[in-house]
Amino acid sequence: MAGLLDLPEAAVLKQLAPKRRLYARWPARKRATSWWKRLMGQGPQKDDPPLGELRLLEDGLAFRNSNGEQVSHIVWEAPFTVQLSAWPYDPSQQGNTAELNLLLRPRDMAAGGTPLALRTLWPTDSLPVGLSHKQEFFPFVDPVFFKALWSWLSVCLSVHGSALPRGGDMNVDDAILGDLHSHNEVFTCVSCQSQDVTLLAARVYRCNQCGYEGGPGMADLLKQRRRMAIERMPPDERRESALNDYREARRLLLSAQGTMKALYAYTYRGNRDEAELERSQEAMGIARMVIEALEHIEEAGIKDPERFQDAMEPLEKELTFARGGATFILASNYSDSVASGLKIIGETLIKATSEG
Repeated sequence: MAGLLDLPEAAVLKQLAPKRRLYARWPARKRATSWWKRLMGQGPQKDDPPLGELRLLEDGLAFRNSNGEQVSHIVWEAPFTVQLSAWPYDPSQQGNTAELNLLLRPRDMAAGGTPLALRTLWPTDSLPVGLSHKQEFFPFVDPVFFKALWSWLSVCLSVHGSALPRGGDMNVDDAILGDLHSHNEVFTCVSCQSQDVTLLAARVYRCNQCGYEGGPGMADLLKQRRRMAIERMPPDERRESALNDYREARRLLLSAQGTMKALYAYTYRGNRDEAELERSQEAMGIARMVIEALEHIEEAGIKDPERFQDAMEPLEKELTFARGGATFILASNYSDSVASGLKIIGETLIKATSEG
């Protein structure tokens, strides 16, 4: 039986470079600034390093980060779906330009592949109709490369029976695509206030003046690194580590329950403001324990997704209350619901760990 790569349309893959660098903004090379701004540390002086590479493999498409580690992978022969969204720029500032976000997701992870996300630039008036407006911080890929890649993705999606976006013009002239530029996102170092920074990842920078690394995307970057470290663990070690996470989450939730029970049973005497302050501090302590427990539960879900799906996904209501933190804990009309939710989560954790 002929496969996708035997189709005549697969010839477009031979026209694409096997490697394509991805960046936090497009074009990757920063625009020159005046000598005065460079002197004051207010303008870009160096090129952005690539966030990684998009690679055309024999069986599909992969994204490898700057360390050469494979982060995501789509297999051509395995059915996958596409999700498109757009973030149009202000016409008064950047004219007819929008960020086009692409998320490819395998229908069945067991069949091979992991979700792959990209963004590119596209003329606003050529976007498919009905796209939701959403700002994402996926890596940027060259719009000209994306156009050729999309022609092949469309073939794959049609063969797999996935819905394709309607309308728009996905065959824009290369000259038009070559003139598109992304927002020059400006970040100010929180340590020394310099704007002379180098982007390391989406919304993560290194200050070229003082060496500080941070930014609003740092938490997501650390999570991604942690996820990759978990994926390198042997399966047995992952499952045992997940059980330890569940046990620690159970301990924290039991402690939070006990503190919460004491909080509402205690009758304050003396100054009312002092009593409210003490109550608020106790609630914050409970919230910290609950948040830490949820972090353990989330990490356990990455390490052992099958157990997580069976044990924790039915508890979405209780987990939502728990995520409310101090806000819900302090609200008397929610306190019983939070306490009940913590109890249910704790009991589920006992069951999950006892079956390990």
